[in-house]
Amino acid sequence: MKRIFFFLSLLPCLATAQTDTAYSVQQGSNFFLVQRTTQANGSYAETSQLIGDLEQFADYTEGAMVRRASALAQAATEVLKADRLWTTIIQQDNGFQAAYNVSPLTEVQMQYDSTFLMDTWQLEQPGVSPIPIVFSRNAQSKLRATWGGGTAKAAYLVGATMRISAFNAAGPMNLYQISPALWCDADRVVFLRRTAQNWTPWRPEIR
Repeated sequence: MKRIFFFLSLLPCLATAQTDTAYSVQQGSNFFLVQRTTQANGSYAETSQLIGDLEQFADYTEGAMVRRASALAQAATEVLKADRLWTTIIQQDNGFQAAYNVSPLTEVQMQYDSTFLMDTWQLEQPGVSPIPIVFSRNAQSKLRATWGGGTAKAAYLVGATMRISAFNAAGPMNLYQISPALWCDADRVVFLRRTAQNWTPWRPEIR
């Protein structure tokens, strides 16, 4: 007998090309946790872990809830500190560049910004129609974002996080990658959505 429980929501959610799911399988009086990792090309691998009898399965489930809730609380704490963190990162980068004429922040950005430079993106905000948002690099290779006929805004990109300076009257906007084609703020109010993919990331061929 195979049952898909809430383990799907208890697994870490990462912005990668793979998806992870988990479900329980009961064989006699024992329960097994099966984890499946599916790659972008459809191939997948499964691993099975013996949990034990019903009582042990219930204990495992309770523990999984506690672990994920704790991880959520820690993540929320980090998000609440995002403005202070970004301020520190930018200040450190400015100091490093002034001293050595090298921008570590720009070097990191250039490892992740290909999709923004080559693909087509739109900006979605409450109460207004989606509008195109265009990303470019300035003469110093720093990322910039332009939309709605406005001036180019500095966009700091580190992995799955982005900060757009002077986003609106309230100040900068912090965005987080939900999937390769979707970013949003912590309140899920402002979205960056990829509407056309023109750049294909290189992936090793699987034989």
